[in-house]
Order: sequence, then structure tokens, then C-alpha cells
Amino acid sequence: YFGAYDGNVYALDAATGAMRWINKDADWIGSSPEIASDLGAVFIGLEFGLIRKRGGIAAIDLKTGITRWAARTPALTHGSPLYIAQRNTVVIGSNDGVVYAYNATSGEPLWTYATGGDIKMRAAYDEKRDQVIFASTDATCYALDTRTGRPNFAQLTGGDMYSTPLVLGDTIYISSLDKRIYALDAITGKIQSYFETSGRIFSSPAYADGSIWI
Repeated sequence: YFGAYDGNVYALDAATGAMRWINKDADWIGSSPEIASDLGAVFIGLEFGLIRKRGGIAAIDLKTGITRWAARTPALTHGSPLYIAQRNTVVIGSNDGVVYAYNATSGEPLWTYATGGDIKMRAAYDEKRDQVIFASTDATCYALDTRTGRPNFAQLTGGDMYSTPLVLGDTIYISSLDKRIYALDAITGKIQSYFETSGRIFSSPAYADGSIWI
């Protein structure tokens, strides 16, 4: 499953590459899909050429490619969705600086939270504290209560962020265009430490073999 800048979402047979279906609802798609196997759906961000309705999200049936529900937002949506099965909630950020949460089954809006910059990347779910962690181009890492969207913390860094956070235990790792990888306290957001590199970091940290890689 993938989206393309021709505005289509494609489903291909994994073994043969044969086309299973095409969904043609958008003008462009720069978002990556999020598969909810338990719901039989794939969520993906959408982009449109219309004024004041330039972005959004769709829930598409995995088998048929038919749109189950869709929502529109004012700005382009480059970010990718996060599906939280425990809460039956899907969360996505947009270039209007807002994070949107929807009921994953019905598409009913649950809450929104506005930041001071574009939200370009996928959020992460901190199951232990039931919070959504994400970065904005306002140089801030946010943690929101998954049920209400209320902020638990907002930690400023030295540069814009295009990173998906990595939650490990009680620590959040996130990169910034200020050339640093930060380790934040998952409860307070306070900076515990950072590692400085020699270049701006657009990518997201990953964990393997006891180390953080980027």
C-alpha cells in the first residue's frame, strides 16, 4: 500500500506486483500509509488543489480500495497518520500546524491541538503514559493526552524538527535541525541529554542492538 504524487493510493500484490486496486480521491499524496489490520483499513494523508480545503485524511478499505470516511483540513497534509488501536483513534498532523484526532472507525473528530509550525512527520504513541508524542517546525516536541488532546508538556529545542520521536522506556529520543539528537524525560519533557553532530538532522532515530541509530 502506498500513495503517489499523481493523487492515487495503490494496493499491489506483495508476491507478484499485480494491481489489486487504486483509490483516486486526492490530487497529490506525500503521506505514508498506516495499516489497521484489525479494522481492515489503511489510513493516509491527502492533498488537494482547493483553497482552504487543501489537506485531509482518508480511511480506505484494505480489500476493496473504497473510501470508508474522509476528513478535510485547510492546509496541505504531508504528515503520516498514527493509528492507536487501544483507543480506536487515528492521529495526523498537517501543514496548518494542527494535530487532528479522529475515531478510527467512524471518522468522528475527537480533538485538535494547534502548534506554531508545520507538522511534517508521523507522531509516536507512548503507551505507558497514554500520550501522543510529535514534533513541529516550531522547534518544539509535544506530548498530548491521547483521550483529550490536552498537553502534558511542550519542550523547546534549538531548531525545527522533522523527526518522528522514538519512545524507549521513560525516555523520548528526537532529532532536530540544530544538529542534535535529544533525550527527553517522557513525563516532564525535560532535556536529559543530547548528542551533537556536524549536520542538520532530518531523519528519525531508531533503536537496534542497545544503541540509538540515525
